[in-house]
Formats: sequence, structure tokens, C-alpha cells
Amino acid sequence: MVDIPEIGDPLPWIMVPTTREPLLPLNGLAGHRVIIGVAGPEIDPASIVTALENATTMLRDRDAYWLVVTGALPDNPTLPSIRNPRGRLLPDPDVTTRRALGVFDVFDGVVSLRANPGLRVAECVHHQGPKALQEAEHWLAQALISPEQPDLGLEVDAPVLVIPDVIEAPLRDRLIAAWNEDGHEQTGYLRPDGDGSLIHVVNPVRKRRSDHFLDEAGVLTTLVHTRIRHRVAPWVERATHFRIGFAERYRVACYEAETAGFFAPHRDFSDASPHRHFAMTIALNDDFTGGGLRFPEFGSREYVLKPGQAIVYACTLLHEVTPVTIGRRFALVNFLTNGEGARTVADYQRDHGVTPEHKTVG
Repeated sequence: MVDIPEIGDPLPWIMVPTTREPLLPLNGLAGHRVIIGVAGPEIDPASIVTALENATTMLRDRDAYWLVVTGALPDNPTLPSIRNPRGRLLPDPDVTTRRALGVFDVFDGVVSLRANPGLRVAECVHHQGPKALQEAEHWLAQALISPEQPDLGLEVDAPVLVIPDVIEAPLRDRLIAAWNEDGHEQTGYLRPDGDGSLIHVVNPVRKRRSDHFLDEAGVLTTLVHTRIRHRVAPWVERATHFRIGFAERYRVACYEAETAGFFAPHRDFSDASPHRHFAMTIALNDDFTGGGLRFPEFGSREYVLKPGQAIVYACTLLHEVTPVTIGRRFALVNFLTNGEGARTVADYQRDHGVTPEHKTVG
């Protein structure tokens, strides 16, 4: 008997080796349709590659990924490369991936898992017999095109906190003026470097945004911090039982239609930023089109705030900013944490002498 996950079980947040890349983060596929197949030893890897290639158009049109786990590949594999960008072959000779997925003892056939956009198991089927792979292909097609299950999950609100009237109009105007008059720069995201430090990577394929960092000793920082302390931190503590005790350097962020400003799906909490607990965005204007904040794990809803409103959410949530098509979207953004997070930042500055923003590649 094959051990398989049950409906509602979450997929593990693991890095899986594939024939396309050394490691693929499974949690990075959240927000998409995800089908995972676990093949028994009698399934020829070459036939799996063919099946993955045959599914190229269907996977693209349905915004889906199909990952197929197999055993060890031959020492001198003659497998053709997989051109399908949404298909992956996952060699798993030591059964690490299968154990993490909760699928054991697949001695024959293919076990197929269907996950919803939140990466929770929605269906699990064991295809058996000499035509198991063909049955898995047919099942995949039905799972993706069936009108009874167009979204593979429910449309629900993301677990976010929206707080009104955080920053008043005169201060919003001053913050936008600071971006326009005092300089701004293209910003990216953090990734670990080989020496234990962090690199700030500017990559327009993933993010197009320019920020003005407020002077930490300046008047604007004092005014903003006072409002965060009185109007945001108490609500966060009330809603989450988490006491905010530290904020990173405040920045005014701008997504411009001229450059189709956007930020691709990502998580703010990672190995590169373990001190970040909550992300905060405060809208400074509304004379733009596009630029919605979306949480793909929880549906397609885009959050567009009124000026002065704040939205706070856990840094572990996958989120994105959709492209701005008209005007400029200004927001005050920051990351909030507690005393432990503050010590992490202090330790980093002690060990490396600079903050991550000072070590940039692009």
C-alpha cells in the first residue's frame, strides 16, 4: 500500500533538485496550479520527458506547473533536455524528495498530487498498471481544464491588516517631495553572498522601483516614526500578539508607468532577511492606474489602498505589485520586527561594517 498525503495537507517548503536547475524552491510556485507526480521505478525517465514536453501548451495556457519525481537517472543519461519552462523532472535517488512530500513506497505506477494556489493538497490519485503514465497525463488534462475546478481553490482574502488614517495629507506631500527633490535610486532585493554578507541585487526582470531613503536623523523620519508607533504598532500587537520594537530605515518607494514599474512575486522573509517579521506599505497617492498589491496564494484580488492607509502583513506571505500603467504609485514602505530582529541587524552591521543597501550589484 502506498502512503500518500491527505487533502488539506500542505506541501513542504523544500528545495528540490531538477534536471533544469540545481535547486528549485517549491514554495516559489505558490499562486500557480501545481501538479506533482511521483513515478515508480518501472517508469522510463525518457517517457516522462516526452510527457512533460507534450504538456507544454496546456501548462502555459492554464498557468500550471507539472513536476515529476523519479529515481536515480542512468550514469550516462541520454535524456533530451526539457524545453517546457513549466515542466520539471526531479531525480530523487535517496528518496529525500518523496519523503518530504509524504509519498512512500511507490513500487508501480504514478502517484499524482494536485495542489491549490496555497500549496495545499487538493487531490491525490494513484495511477497503476502498464499505462500509468498515460493515465497521469489524461488526469492532468482533466484537472486543468475541467470547468468544475477552474481555480483549484477558493478565492479568499489574504491575512492582512489594513489600518486607516496613518499619515495625513500634508506629511504625504512632504514625503513625495523628498523623493522628487532629494534623490532616489533603483532598488532590488537581498541575497546571501559567499562570505556570509548580503548582496543587494538590482534586477529589472524581477523588480522596477526607485526609492528615496529617509535620513535616519531627519525630521521626516521622526514624524513618520511617531505615527507608526502610535497608529500602526498597537494595531499589529492587538491583531497578532506581536510587539513591534524595531523598524528598518524608512523609504519612499515609487513605481512609474514610464518603466512599467512592478515587483514580481516574492517573500520578504528568507535566509537573506531572517529578521523581518512584518512588511508595511502606506499609500501616499491614488492618481495612478495599476500597481495593485496581490497575494497569489490567496487568490487574484488586488489591494489598492486609499492615501494614508497602511497595509501590514507577515513577511512569509508571497506577494507582488502588478505593473503601473498610468502615473506614479508612491508609498512609504518598511519592515517591522522586535528586539530580537534588531539584534540580528546590529550583529550583521558589527560583523560586516555596512548595511545591506551599501553592497549592491546590478
